[in-house]
Amino acid sequence: MFGHPGERDNSLVWYRREDGREPFTEWLDALRDRVAQTSIRVRLRHMSRLKGVVSHHEREIAELRADRELAVAYLKAAMESLDDPDERAAGLLALRTVAEAHGLPKVTHTIPELRSISV
Repeated sequence: MFGHPGERDNSLVWYRREDGREPFTEWLDALRDRVAQTSIRVRLRHMSRLKGVVSHHEREIAELRADRELAVAYLKAAMESLDDPDERAAGLLALRTVAEAHGLPKVTHTIPELRSISV
């Protein structure tokens, strides 16, 4: 578990047990869904830079546009998820988001696998 940003700075604080283990970090490292894991890591890395309220999608686009290495990692995770029927929809969303971040117009048609997912 992590705390919310402090009043004077935006640093994140992770809960650390007396034995030194960090349950949140262990949980994140153990996630099987690589797209979700990458997405969470991206947001955590950039939370300290937030200056105001923006939508999740706008922030994701800005992060992927600003960090090429992150976009490549995001694409790799998305491609891996396409082989798993349970993760395919998330992978397609990730591919669409990276494409939009790098100049392709926002997709306006429906992707069958995404009909049940609100974006």
